[in-house]
Amino acid sequence: MQEEHGLREDAKRTLIEVILESKYASQRASALYLLGAIALEEGDLVIAKKRWEQVRKDYPESSEAKKVAQQEEAIALLAGVSQYRSAANPLANLYLRFGDQWSQGRATILAPEFDDLPKVEAAAEWYDLVVREFPNSDAARIAMESKMLTLLGWQDESGSSHRHGLAYDYQKYMPQLIVAFEEYVGTFPEASARHAFRFLIGQAFYNALDFEQAKIWFQGVMESDPSQRSLFGHLARLRLLQLK
Repeated sequence: MQEEHGLREDAKRTLIEVILESKYASQRASALYLLGAIALEEGDLVIAKKRWEQVRKDYPESSEAKKVAQQEEAIALLAGVSQYRSAANPLANLYLRFGDQWSQGRATILAPEFDDLPKVEAAAEWYDLVVREFPNSDAARIAMESKMLTLLGWQDESGSSHRHGLAYDYQKYMPQLIVAFEEYVGTFPEASARHAFRFLIGQAFYNALDFEQAKIWFQGVMESDPSQRSLFGHLARLRLLQLK
């Protein structure tokens, strides 16, 4: 209830108290799971992954652990874990690496004078190249997923003035993100991360206070995952309850 009314920090403190003090494993597992969900909403994918991994490790028989296990690959993808981003073709891997260097704000192979170039567009060009040269391959799927993550955007550690993707220009990049998603599900309709991206687009609309569009996208998660077997189907249901 606290999280629904915008008291997110209070909700997190309450959940942490449950984890530390509750005698019931089911309550502790649920609290960890919800902390991961809050981290996801806040855009901290690494912390979300860490909390959900803790659910699986400490409470492997819980219903929350089962939800996390079913979406392990999608969660790892969103958190940028490399073992889920390896393509069979070494040239495709090289292209993906070039795109990642631009999109993740880690310009380790770029000279400082290139740091002010448009990173989203530079990354997207490399990912699009992979899709063109290796159509319908695992490399193409990874490239499409990476492009969507890039369009979703990020903020450099150096400060709020260094933002990219939706975080920088919502009106410009949201239409591109929707087109990229439609191409993705059209090419890979059974991709394991499809529910995650549909949820994240809904969350982006939610963050922009466009609640009608957010409902459409959250409902889309539910329709594509009616049994709520995916973690993101469960989260979409919670969001829809909140938006009623």
